[in-house]
Amino acid sequence: ADCLHLPLRSSSVDAAICIAVMHHLSTEGRRLRCLSELRRVVRRGGLVNVQAWALEQEGNERRRFHGTDVLVPFKAQPKY
Repeated sequence: ADCLHLPLRSSSVDAAICIAVMHHLSTEGRRLRCLSELRRVVRRGGLVNVQAWALEQEGNERRRFHGTDVLVPFKAQPKY
């Protein structure tokens, strides 16, 4: 399963979280699909919490974003 095709019935959960995911989705369409899936599985009146990296990073942060639509490739460590 992935965030674009959640293995859950529609309206089957009270809440969902999506933390540090959006910047790994390569297109606006895929990001919208992810949000649509969250909406699909959460019951009416439920809660969806989406958190994304801020464009503004601390001065000593190693990532620099040069725009507002940035893809950060996901690279799993070999031990995982």
